[in-house]
Amino acid sequence: MKPHQYFIRRKTSWGLTWLGKVGVFLLLFIILFLSRHIWTRGILSFITARDTTRTADVILIEGWKYPHGSILRTSLQLKTQGMGKALFFVEYVPSQSNSMTDLEFPRYYHEMLDLYFKSENVDPKQVERITMELKDPVTWNTAFAVMDALSRKGYRSMIIVSPWHHSRRSCDVYTIAGAQKGIEVSCKPVEGGLNRHNWWKSHVGMSVIFGEVVKRIYYIFRIS
Repeated sequence: MKPHQYFIRRKTSWGLTWLGKVGVFLLLFIILFLSRHIWTRGILSFITARDTTRTADVILIEGWKYPHGSILRTSLQLKTQGMGKALFFVEYVPSQSNSMTDLEFPRYYHEMLDLYFKSENVDPKQVERITMELKDPVTWNTAFAVMDALSRKGYRSMIIVSPWHHSRRSCDVYTIAGAQKGIEVSCKPVEGGLNRHNWWKSHVGMSVIFGEVVKRIYYIFRIS
C-alpha cells in the first residue's frame, strides 16, 4: 500500500443528473397534489377544536386587542339563546414592556374599546372586563388569569368563543386552567372572513394557519 493511501481513499458515488432531479421534484409535487385533501384535513383538525358548546355561567369573547366581529356576534347570539348568563372580555392594561406578539395598547385603550363595542351595536356595559397585563406566552397566561378572576366571582362553567384557527390551542389551555379552579370549559370555534375553505388562497391565511400549527406544537410540549 502506498503511503498516501493511509490518509486518502478514493470513493465512487452515484448522483442525480439535473434531469433526474427534475423528475424527482415532479414526482414529489404530484404526490403532494394528489394527497392535498388528506394533509390539509390533518392540519385543520390539529388546530381546530370541536364545537362542545353547552349551557354555562359565562361566555368569554376571545380577542387580543379588539374581538373580531364574527366572534362578538356569535357570543351575543349565544347569550340571547340563554347559553350563558354573562359576557366577558379580556382588557389588557397598557404597558411599557414589549410583547413578542407586537401588540401595543394605547393610553386610551379602554375608551377605544368602548367605542368599538358601540360600533358593533353592543352596549359596553353589557360586556364585563377582566383586566390584566400582557405577558408572553399570551394565551397561556391569559387563560390562568381569566380562570382565577372567574373563580373569585363564583362561576363554575364557561364557553370560550374563539377564532377557529386558534380554538384548539385556546380550548386546551383554558380547560387545564379551568380544571385547577373547578370551572368546566366548553368551546365554540367561529369562522370569519378567513375560513377552512379559503385559508390557502392568500399568504396571510397560510401564515396564520402554519403559525398556529407551530404554536400548538409548542403548547403540547409546554403542557406535557
